[in-house]
Amino acid sequence: MTNEIASTTVEIREFAVSRPLHRVGQPAAIRARLAAVGTAPVTARVRLALPDGVRLIDGTPDATVCIERELDIAWTLQADIAQPCRLELVVEAGGGAATASLLEPVSPVDDATPRRGARSRAPWCAFTLW
Repeated sequence: MTNEIASTTVEIREFAVSRPLHRVGQPAAIRARLAAVGTAPVTARVRLALPDGVRLIDGTPDATVCIERELDIAWTLQADIAQPCRLELVVEAGGGAATASLLEPVSPVDDATPRRGARSRAPWCAFTLW
């Protein structure tokens, strides 16, 4: 007779930007897909770490969740200052942790609105079709 102990781990299958955090003052959407890999559901602590100057508009930055198979989580963020923003996701379960991070550049509002009479700063490019 053998005794099997349910063994489950958590994987971060996706941590991505749904709507980019490009400009100061414009909302951005971030999403994560977590998966319980093993023989049983798992309870996990999910933490989203934001840099100074980025605030959470919707969602919970620190939550305990139950993952049966897969779980999708979404957050809405907004940057208050122009800077490179490193967003970090930490998922802890069963004494272990999984982490993922994103680096999103944020530009000032002034760069978002074209000025009247201003020339485009688009890079030069050419395509040859055969």
